[in-house]
Order: sequence, then C-alpha cells, then structure tokens
Amino acid sequence: MRWLAGFLVFGLAYALFVSLIFWQNWPTMENPHLYSTLESELSAPAQDAVTRVIKESLAVTDSTSTYQIHHQSFEFENNLVSAVVVANGHVLILKYETTENQANNIAKEYVGLVSAHIKQKALEHKNQIVLVIFIPLLLLSGFAWLARKIWGWVSALD
Repeated sequence: MRWLAGFLVFGLAYALFVSLIFWQNWPTMENPHLYSTLESELSAPAQDAVTRVIKESLAVTDSTSTYQIHHQSFEFENNLVSAVVVANGHVLILKYETTENQANNIAKEYVGLVSAHIKQKALEHKNQIVLVIFIPLLLLSGFAWLARKIWGWVSALD
C-alpha cells in the first residue's frame, strides 16, 4: 500500500505543479494569446471605418474599461484621426470621418472578438490540462501496477 500512497502524493504534486504553470499562462484580456490582429474578423462597415490595426505598447489607463477611445488624437497622413486603444495593446486607427458613436460600436465589436478568442483559448487550455495531467498519471499508474504484478510473480518463484 505504500507504493499507492507514494503515487498518490506524486500525482497530487505533479497536478498542482502543472496546474500552476497553466494558471500563470491563462489567457486574459491583457494577454489573450493573440498573435495577430482581428481586423479581418470585423464586420464590413467596421472594416470600412478602420484604417489599420497595429500592436502598440499603449495601455488602457482605466482599469474598469477594456478599451479607450481617443477622439482625433492620433496623427495619420497629416490628419487628426480617432484611435481605439484596446486592453491587449491593439490600436485601431479609424478613418477621419468616423464619429464617436461609430468608434464606440467598433470598439465594442473588436472587444467582443477578443473575448470570443479568449474563451476559445481557455477551452484549449482546459483540454491541455486534462491531457498533460491525467494521461501521464494513468500511464504511470498502469506501469506501477504492472511492475507490482511482475514483482509479486518473481517473488513467488522463490
């Protein structure tokens, strides 16, 4: 029975260690594990109003909001244009004629796309946790059981 207790303790420690690693790397709005922009996923009217989406180190200063709209505060091609700064560091540069209401709708749509991406990545993380924790533990337990049976069989030969 000591071997079983040892495997249970090892399995618990292994599961906690792997879970901690996954928890530290969990997708959030600030780090959504998004390696490109979602400009192509925007609706057609929103794509027409967006000039470009860039990754920038600008941060949203309000911790309760996922985006900020800087109306006519970004210089682009000798015009002051509006920009939407999203919490993940993406900046949506809007066309000159975009109104504040349109900018707000575009920002909400883009944040919705990022949120959907985060949910998908979180689901992938959950599946990875199951694979990384339980499959090795099942294999290890199976090999331990097999080794115990072989040990018992070899011991009975004497």
